[in-house]
Formats: sequence, C-alpha cells, structure tokens
Amino acid sequence: MLCQETNRYYLQHREEYDRSYKVLKWADVTSAETRKIFAIIFLMGHTRRDNLKEHWSTDPFFKSTSGYIGNLEIYYGEGKKLQETIVSVLESYLYQNYHVYQDSYYNNVVTAEYLLLRKVRVCGTIRRKTIKWTKKVALWLINCAILNSFLVYKNLNPDLKLKYKAFLLNVAKAWATDQMVAAE
Repeated sequence: MLCQETNRYYLQHREEYDRSYKVLKWADVTSAETRKIFAIIFLMGHTRRDNLKEHWSTDPFFKSTSGYIGNLEIYYGEGKKLQETIVSVLESYLYQNYHVYQDSYYNNVVTAEYLLLRKVRVCGTIRRKTIKWTKKVALWLINCAILNSFLVYKNLNPDLKLKYKAFLLNVAKAWATDQMVAAE
C-alpha cells in the first residue's frame, strides 16, 4: 500500500516535479526498495554501541572496498554556512553522478537542488522545516510492529537469548538484502 500511494502521489503531482527535476526520470517505487529504505532508517538508529568491539565490526554487511567516508570537514555552526560546508566537502565529486547519503540535519531542499543540478544525487530525509506528524506516526507504528514481532519471536523461541537490538539489526539486514528475517 505504501508503494501504491507513493506512486499515486507522484502521478498526481508529476507536473510540479517534471518542471523542477527534468534530469530525473520517474520509476515506480517497489516494495523491495521500500524495505531497503526502512532498513536504512533502522540502521541509522543503530549508532549506540554497547561495547568497544562494536566499533570495529567484522560483519561483511558493514564492509565496503572503498570505504564510506570520502571526505570530511567538521561543521562547527560558526563561520561558513552549512550549505557552504557541504559544497566544499563535495566539491571534488560534482558532475560525476555520485550519490550522497545524509541525515536530516545536513539535508535541505536548497542544498539538494543545488547538488542535483551538479549531478550529485542526495539520499535521505529532506525536510522543509520539521517532520510531519503523519510520518512520525507511521515510523512509530512500524517500530511498534517490529517490537511486537520480537516479543512473539521470543515467546515462540524461549531458549534463544536474542536481544532486541540484534533482532532489529537482523530485520534491517534482511530488508536491505531482500531475505527472510532469521535469528543468528
């Protein structure tokens, strides 16, 4: 249903988008893509580390041959404006069709449009001002459903000592790779 509504929303507003984003061609959103987006959202919340070993994961899911950080500049909130900092970090990647993944703090419509015109695609939540309450409710309901799934799983498998954090990571991995969810 989420995919259908997303695709329907695009069809209803495509004239607005086609004028603004002529470089992009729309492709219908699939359920596999939606699961992957939710997996990314769950992994973004997976920043708390319970022990020192978690900072150096040997899990192949988190590995990349080229690394994830291509450039880094610390933004202090003073001096340069946020958009100037983002553009200076990405300067060597402009006009090369790169994808940039950002959290909502660094993401805004103006910066995303600026980068898109320079062939850098931005992935992440782009907020005009604040997140709409409907999105908060939807994410809260999904989190409730996953928590309920975990509780049912624990009741059906009382001998397994799986913690919620590990269960959530398994769900995110499964959704990101289109596999069935299973405990490790």
